[in-house]
Amino acid sequence: MEKKETLSNQNRIKQLRLEQHKTQKEVGKAVGLSDRAIAHYERGIREPKLETWVKLANFFDVPVSYLQGISNISDKATFNDLETWLSVVGKPVDNKRVSISRNELESRTQELTLTMFNNAFNSLINAELFARKSDQEKFNKIKNTLSIDDLGAMQDIVGLANYVFKIGLEALDNKKAKIAYDALYKIAFNYFGIDEEGLLQDGDTIRHKKS
Repeated sequence: MEKKETLSNQNRIKQLRLEQHKTQKEVGKAVGLSDRAIAHYERGIREPKLETWVKLANFFDVPVSYLQGISNISDKATFNDLETWLSVVGKPVDNKRVSISRNELESRTQELTLTMFNNAFNSLINAELFARKSDQEKFNKIKNTLSIDDLGAMQDIVGLANYVFKIGLEALDNKKAKIAYDALYKIAFNYFGIDEEGLLQDGDTIRHKKS
């Protein structure tokens, strides 16, 4: 079984820092950390939280999985196009099949999950739903605690949000979807303490039109 290399001395933080002629202090300042923290990450003493991996990868302009030393793909765009990605990581087996390492398969899943989750999160955090500063602080705090081990949960969140959106659209002209959407609507409103008239929070009343 192929072993997946993660963290420890396998990450490329130091390699990229030296290639780009940056000091630990410069890297730390750019991502909101101390040079001591960067030194610990480089030596594998500490593992960055997921949000820190993302910030570091953005600073070096590489995919997170490349920075971690899992993938050999240093171009972010390669993960977004299946054919391009296959041409880079695939090793021909015959005229119909290619062989792809487990690390590269997992890396593409990770990169796509991070992209989808961050896009969804950033869209919502700037929307009316999270307009209050208290909400933004709450959900940013949760996001900042996520680790690589939470990727599966992040996939589930994005997947569920996608399904709910589709059901909501289909509910506009589909009776079965409307029943499912009404049930989801009720669950969400009960969880957040919203009644038929609206929700009183932080001194503001948010009214929801009920069809």
